[in-house]
Amino acid sequence: TLRIRDEVSVVIEPNLPLLYTWDFTKNKYKRILNTNGKMCKSYPGGLFLREFNNRGKSIYVPVHKPKGAA
Repeated sequence: TLRIRDEVSVVIEPNLPLLYTWDFTKNKYKRILNTNGKMCKSYPGGLFLREFNNRGKSIYVPVHKPKGAA
């Protein structure tokens, strides 16, 4: 039997390259994966899933609220 943790990682891991956070210092979205392929340790700008609309433009859909948001 699979544990819940294993089931969740199966869903999340393929989407890691599409997960972004807001970088307040650069005022732009940045990937949560570092150049070495490991995840960042914190996401003060919240988590966003990068999707594409029918014109091929990036849309960032919030997945998790930013730190300090109500």
